[in-house]
Amino acid sequence: MNKCVSKTKDPRIVFAENRQKATFLNPNGREVKRVKVDGCAITSGLRCDGMLSDPDRCNWYIELKGKGIEHAFKQIRNSILQLNQKFGNLPTIAIIVASRVKAPANAVFDKATARAKTERRLQLKNAKLYRKARVELD
Repeated sequence: MNKCVSKTKDPRIVFAENRQKATFLNPNGREVKRVKVDGCAITSGLRCDGMLSDPDRCNWYIELKGKGIEHAFKQIRNSILQLNQKFGNLPTIAIIVASRVKAPANAVFDKATARAKTERRLQLKNAKLYRKARVELD
């Protein structure tokens, strides 16, 4: 697991894959943990692309997708269930970056979010759907 986790205080923390990108802005240089989930922290089954853990606040689970919002939620759900306890059992935020976000995708996203928020084990604090994610940590 240690090879999958790196600590950083970088002002910009970027997760990118297949033309999708999630950028976390860290202007105050908070120390956070960047986790490579897909193929490292979790090597089989459904899993999201990455995770950012702020030990004082929450864990962000990131999935970078072209489409397939419901599948993205399943990947994040499975990742939360496997990893959240290892990272302080903090409140979670799901970040899905999808290139094809339209009205039907938003409806699927809203439905999946509502379902996930009722599942206590997920501790889902919030979920966000983006074309391009830009999240401020402070």
